[in-house]
Amino acid sequence: MPKTIITATPPTPNGDLHVGHLSGPYLAADVHARFLRARGEDVAYVSSSDDNQSYVVTTAHRLGTQPKVLASQQAERIRETLAKASIAIDAFTVPDQRHVEFVQKFFLRLYNDGVLTRKKKCVFWCKGHRHYAFESYLRGYCAQCFSPTAGAICEACGHPNDARTILDPQCSIDPKHELEPREVDVVVLELERFRDELRNFYADKWRSWRPHPIRLVDELLERPLPDYPITYISDWGIPAPFPGCDGHVLNVWAEMLPGLMRTVEWTEVQRGKQSADGEALWHPGSGNRLIQFLGYDNSFFFAVVHLILAMAARDRCILPTSIMTNEFYQLENFKFSTSKNHAIWARDLLAQRTVDETRFYLALSNPEFQKTNFAQAEMDRLVGASFAGPWQTLASGLGRLGRAPPGRRTSGAEISPESRALAAQLIASFERHYAIETFSLQRAAELFSQLLTWLGHRAHAVADAQQSGPTASQNASEIWAITRLIPSLICPLLPDFADRLDAALGQKTCHRWPGGEPLAASAAPVSGLGRILPTRRA
Repeated sequence: MPKTIITATPPTPNGDLHVGHLSGPYLAADVHARFLRARGEDVAYVSSSDDNQSYVVTTAHRLGTQPKVLASQQAERIRETLAKASIAIDAFTVPDQRHVEFVQKFFLRLYNDGVLTRKKKCVFWCKGHRHYAFESYLRGYCAQCFSPTAGAICEACGHPNDARTILDPQCSIDPKHELEPREVDVVVLELERFRDELRNFYADKWRSWRPHPIRLVDELLERPLPDYPITYISDWGIPAPFPGCDGHVLNVWAEMLPGLMRTVEWTEVQRGKQSADGEALWHPGSGNRLIQFLGYDNSFFFAVVHLILAMAARDRCILPTSIMTNEFYQLENFKFSTSKNHAIWARDLLAQRTVDETRFYLALSNPEFQKTNFAQAEMDRLVGASFAGPWQTLASGLGRLGRAPPGRRTSGAEISPESRALAAQLIASFERHYAIETFSLQRAAELFSQLLTWLGHRAHAVADAQQSGPTASQNASEIWAITRLIPSLICPLLPDFADRLDAALGQKTCHRWPGGEPLAASAAPVSGLGRILPTRRA
């Protein structure tokens, strides 16, 4: 069976995951992966610890610790936080020797194929620290949108920068240090050589991909594409495997593509496939497909650099079926930031609020197409008004229906064709919001909330009418039948809630997507539904 490979951007282990991280690629990828698994598809949902980021070094310097110690500690905390949020990721790896060898082999092959070339590139030398200033070592302003930016990429607009284009450059560790421009030999990927392939690839993506990364590609194609550095002169990272490149390391953002290939390989080995090979799993002939979830600020790397690296691999790499981005999730109207310690840590939120509440609110307020703002008071209000309150209303209404005399109990045979058509439409609506072409956490959460509200209103209305006979039986049957669908429909979004509801209803359906099986009505009263939502943690 062909496999769907789902990736979430490897997080930098310079701190734990904050709420902005969790609301973005990790939750979204988990929801889509759970949906595909429920449909019986073979899925590998993977990410890894991005240990070789320069931000690990600068954060360790600020905290007075060693980069390797920091990366190891925070990678484990990230893995724990994902588990606390019920993120069912198949692999979250840290770089090992196989990772290093795999990545080096990938780039050495491109170098030997003539895809990568050596060029002189302008970089900054920090006289005070006696090292080259790039990425997290460098600060300035973006020449495109004039936002404050680090080196390599502007997180605000997504455009790349370098020593020739960044405005007012400074050493990020000590702005008083002088930066000296120098010309150095590095290995680069000439993006401009792939202009036509890039343009052709994106020609029809506006139909189903989110617009912001498509617009970024259009903006980049308005001028010659820059050379992308594959190596930096540094002592932190994977040593470059190219001849004459002593003292060079591989650019960590370029490393990420073969690194994820290696992580998928690791996943298959853990599943018992000892002969698994990352290149074969990523090969177009495998029939596998690739779906990638990421924050918009990483769009240039995934939607341009990684894509061109895959194209340059001469039909050895699958190209993404979809790149699903999210915008910034802000805290008090400013971007969540680990390096600036402007964050609410995901594990702290999960210690105060349940997984159900957290996942529901992060879905409902998700920054899919524009920035949104996290506010704890707003979370309390929306969770109560859109989830907890409607559920308790439905639970009490079902309790009233469940107290009907034995002669008014329902059976599956009493479910009308109209009710079956309604259920089919409901299944299709949830499926639309989970499918990658029309994926939306916001709309899935809104649909669930509105379903609870309508179903609760209908349950109380039927109970109030005190009807008898076939009409009353059919009405109650419809309510129970749709209620019994809820666990499987909501399991991708709220797996813990779905498991508890499934158990309370005496069924085992929530990890299987509803298909052609007959609708099930209630044959007996169900107790304890009002206790499905656990009490908020102190």
